[in-house]
Amino acid sequence: MIRFDNVTTVISNIQSRGRARHVNSKYVLMVSNDDDETVEKINKLELNEVEMNENLQEKMASEPNYELDHAITVTDDTFFEIESGAKITIFTSVSAIHQYCNLLPRDSFANLKPIFSTGPVMIPSVGYQGHSIKWVSSLQLPVNAPENCRFISGKPCQSFEDAKRVVALEAIKHLYAAGCFDQRLKPVRFKVGPVSGPVDYDDAVRAAQGIKNIGGKLNQLKSYTVSLPEIFTKKTFPFCKFEYELDSDDMVISEDSQAAARKTLPGEIKVKRGDIPEETKDGYITIFKLDDDGLERILNLAIVLPFTMPNTAINDTHMIMMGSKPFKVEFLPCNVPILIDSNRNLMLQQFSTALFFNALLRTPPPPEDRENEYLMPVIPLINGEEAFYNRDNSEKLESLVDWKTLEVVAKTHWANLRRTSLNEDLKDEEGFKYSHKVGGDSVQSDSNVIYDYAKIFAELGQELIVGDQAYWNRKYQVYKVMPDFTPFNKKTEGFDSVASFYKHRLRISVPIDENQPVLLAVPLPQMYQSGTTEKVTRNTVVHLIPQFCSPFPLSATLMTESAIFIPLIIQDLYQRLSTLEIQKRLNLTDVTTPALFQAAFTSSGTQFFENYERLEFLGDSYLKMHLSIHLFAEHPTRDEGWLTRSRIALERNKNLLAYSIGHHLPNALLPTSVSRKTWAPPMRYQQIVKISDKGAADIVEAVMGACIVANGAYGGGKALVEFFGTDFLANIADYHESMLTIYSPSIDSEENAQYQQLLKKLHDKLGYKFKNALLAVEAITHTSAVEMYGLSACFQRLEFLGDSILGFIIGHQLYQRSEKFNPGDLSNLKSELVSNQFLAVASLRIGLPKLIIHAVPAVAHALSEFGRRVEEAQKKRTKLTPPSSPGDENSESLFWNDLPPAPKIASDILEALIGAVFLDSGCDLDAVQDVIQRVLIQPWWRMFISDGDVRPAVSNPVRDLHLYVESSGCTEFYWKWEQIEGDDKYCCIIIKHKEVLAKAVATSKRIAKRMAAIEVAPLLKAMSESNLDNNCKCIEQKKKGVLNEDLNKGGFELDEILKDGFNEKKNIFT
Repeated sequence: MIRFDNVTTVISNIQSRGRARHVNSKYVLMVSNDDDETVEKINKLELNEVEMNENLQEKMASEPNYELDHAITVTDDTFFEIESGAKITIFTSVSAIHQYCNLLPRDSFANLKPIFSTGPVMIPSVGYQGHSIKWVSSLQLPVNAPENCRFISGKPCQSFEDAKRVVALEAIKHLYAAGCFDQRLKPVRFKVGPVSGPVDYDDAVRAAQGIKNIGGKLNQLKSYTVSLPEIFTKKTFPFCKFEYELDSDDMVISEDSQAAARKTLPGEIKVKRGDIPEETKDGYITIFKLDDDGLERILNLAIVLPFTMPNTAINDTHMIMMGSKPFKVEFLPCNVPILIDSNRNLMLQQFSTALFFNALLRTPPPPEDRENEYLMPVIPLINGEEAFYNRDNSEKLESLVDWKTLEVVAKTHWANLRRTSLNEDLKDEEGFKYSHKVGGDSVQSDSNVIYDYAKIFAELGQELIVGDQAYWNRKYQVYKVMPDFTPFNKKTEGFDSVASFYKHRLRISVPIDENQPVLLAVPLPQMYQSGTTEKVTRNTVVHLIPQFCSPFPLSATLMTESAIFIPLIIQDLYQRLSTLEIQKRLNLTDVTTPALFQAAFTSSGTQFFENYERLEFLGDSYLKMHLSIHLFAEHPTRDEGWLTRSRIALERNKNLLAYSIGHHLPNALLPTSVSRKTWAPPMRYQQIVKISDKGAADIVEAVMGACIVANGAYGGGKALVEFFGTDFLANIADYHESMLTIYSPSIDSEENAQYQQLLKKLHDKLGYKFKNALLAVEAITHTSAVEMYGLSACFQRLEFLGDSILGFIIGHQLYQRSEKFNPGDLSNLKSELVSNQFLAVASLRIGLPKLIIHAVPAVAHALSEFGRRVEEAQKKRTKLTPPSSPGDENSESLFWNDLPPAPKIASDILEALIGAVFLDSGCDLDAVQDVIQRVLIQPWWRMFISDGDVRPAVSNPVRDLHLYVESSGCTEFYWKWEQIEGDDKYCCIIIKHKEVLAKAVATSKRIAKRMAAIEVAPLLKAMSESNLDNNCKCIEQKKKGVLNEDLNKGGFELDEILKDGFNEKKNIFT
């Protein structure tokens, strides 16, 4: 949109651009209300505009092929694109051609630049005898340009310079027709995926240009509403609106035993019922069975739901971690319902409140005008095992529900929570707390309620649990009542008396009654810790003051043997129901199991038995492969550089984040561990969860990984189609049909016989026999040999394809291995197995470099020199082949990493042959896997593993750098790659806050990146240990909510930093 504030500027704009604008474009002018003269001019101009448009469209409609003729307007010295108004003249055409060629892939052994051949010609003069001298130029583009654009001839011109300009302009017309230039007449860098705006587009461009933010900027946290499965909205229990009125602030000293103590706890519930008719609904109990190393037991706590549990939610495996120990959980739904009315539902809600009391103290309450309800209320059973055996008998099942305990709990203050306003020093981060106390808002105001614990303990014994209000209602199991001691004469650890401990450590300011005994107790194990061992052991003895304690209405046995597992079980089941709904919505119910799909929504921070990290690793490898195959098949004329940049643009995390949010995946993610500080039971009023952008994006790849584990590559394809759309094919083998049009056997029988010897050698080395000789020849043909030997293509496109296929198959095999590598080891092993150095050595071992077809002596020299270095390493390790036994001394290090950088052509040829095998076999991944197993895995595996563990030599400095950046919280770490002109090498620079920390030069980006990461490692270690990183304020800005926008303008800043030929600035840390 262009905004104008003057009619004259509108007219000038139209005249300067001609009619070069969209047919439906509008002009917006800002005019004062009282400026009648301007309004009149606008009206007149608008009438002229309408008349002109009608005349032009009428004229164009009468012309044959007018759409084609008018899409591009060509003059002698200008190439014009009418839709965008962009143009290239003969004065900018040469630079545009050079810009296009700079985007083509290149290596150290081929000069991939435009070649102009210009010379004089004699042109007969018109009208008189004789000749005139004019200049004609021809242009040869690199071999990885489209085939029909490689040789362009120009027209005779008056000067040498004009001849070059004219032929360059003609080449641009051909490249535009081939799709190499876009509507803005700029070289097409990549296939653009879904973008959300200019900033997103700029990020994709920067990534494709080689500027990458280390650690990424996708670690910003966003808030999502926790998923509410639809099944909970269709059926509900009867629920009446109520409020609590807690009465009586007087001192209560119970005279009776357990029953009296429970009945006379402070507070009386008065339920104010609305005009809601009494109704009864069916409630279905689900019982829990735990398997602890073969020892099975049924819990005496269950949940009750208004619907029958779906079989898909309970038939699959459920594993939970408790105290760093896995437990298998089996869900046993009762087949007959019990009756639930509003009173029973109220008691179930209150029982759940008491059970989860400490967790709820930190849970944000719903707004005042919103009701809440536990979606999975807990119900106590008199005998869980007996209830299981009677799950088909409705009458017997109802009698096994502990209704008496429900009634007792409902009459205690543990069942009641209400909002309160505390002093500022007691408020939490959200500025609120719940109150459970009687007659006041502070713990001290309730300190005059003292129970006769001698009588209560005589009745209950060590089943008695108390909550210490002075310590946020921490629960303790009472072991002994000590009537011979008072709070003032009983010493406790570190203090001369228990009273002193309460006053100084717990900051109790109210008077402490001297006439009360001391309670000897142990902390009750917490219910809300997943995957961690309780810090406070059961042997820790504490001394409590009864004045600040109140009896808890549930027994120690029920709490320690049943209740302790309930939060984890409920969370697992609720997430299963949430993910089942998403799985059904994505049409993946028959593609993967519910357990695997649920694991894709469990982050590593949960410390659950399964999480998505391994699945995300697998899905990431698959996504790269599938996108590569799709781009390769759909764009047969595109070069490797365009294909690579397009894949980067499509697979970037911002695309995945958009897909994730679009399918509401983050709402079902479990991002943190189940902890009493953060967890709350699932409620109808949904809670808010904060998830990083990267965490939300990773779910997409984890879902693909889950589908691959259950259903192979086809399963991954089904998931990918659900996210990326039906333009993609779910079955990779289906791409074979479109591949046939690209690689139909075009070598005649005579030529085919000529290459039989080559095919035989490849069969001996790879274990695969090619059917199409053209593919084999292309895979081993270097760029320099394409035109010299009359071949149509070189290895580059096949190398692009083979690289991604190799990455997936290696990743998949590592995932499936019995060692069950953790995500870090998976990443390190894969990185090493697909590294240029290792692939070059593996290629050299089977003699592939000898088969390379090239026309540059430097290729042979580089391969020979690398072979000599390998032979020297051979002498130190006896032989090149891998060790014959795990204890061989040759396997102590990965020797190829000690060698100089290998010629990239050595590894590229192997990857290209993998791509060729994939195409020749009909897009059969199994055939490729056999080759990889034969060439890379079987001969070399013992170099990487020792006694089932990954060798220390298998390290990934690049990954270590990423981990450092993520842990540091800095968002201003960048990679920057630049090609050194005239040297065909790449320089990788690591920059932090505009300071160059390290740089490395190598023959490939990957090697330069690794070398730079190795170089910067000691500096980062020193910065971490000495805390000298004073320039970084990223964490502080993030806490203040200030987002650093440097990434959007970082390209200019990086250019400013690097413009002096990679000269390092003085580093403040050295």
